[in-house]
Amino acid sequence: GLMEVKFFGYTKRDSYCFQDRRCGNAPAGRKFARGMNRNTRCGIGCSAASSVMIPYKSPPIANTNHNTNRNAKRLNDGKTDYNGNDWLTQHNKKQNAYVTFDLQGEEAVDEIRVWNQNEYTNGRRDVRTIDVLYSKDNQKFHKAKTFTLVNSKGRSPRHHTGRNPVNQ
Repeated sequence: GLMEVKFFGYTKRDSYCFQDRRCGNAPAGRKFARGMNRNTRCGIGCSAASSVMIPYKSPPIANTNHNTNRNAKRLNDGKTDYNGNDWLTQHNKKQNAYVTFDLQGEEAVDEIRVWNQNEYTNGRRDVRTIDVLYSKDNQKFHKAKTFTLVNSKGRSPRHHTGRNPVNQ
């Protein structure tokens, strides 16, 4: 299962990247980051600190949900540690399980943050790999990339065992 999923994009692709690696408006005495100049735009060499969250239509749609509480709508509730409010597939339905996130239009996604389900210390309900696909029409999907997720090993501030690691 998964706890939380967030999408991020750079704030202003038409703004500039400065020494502090943050995006901003046209220069007014500010120094550009090394290797950057008046023609370098954000998203090229700027840090994720310059990105903003891209909202998605809630709830996301899943082809399988464990029950009415442990379902895909929990992937957007702001909770990154297990508390019974996660997305979990039905028993023996984890193969080919998917969740569709509607970004409500074309977006340039620079980063996806995923928190694994951290209920057990052995990570037995953690997702191991995910395929990220995209579609312009919600009919034909194209694979962007496959990611291997970090085993949460049940880490949680609630249990004083650390933080549930974010996968980026």
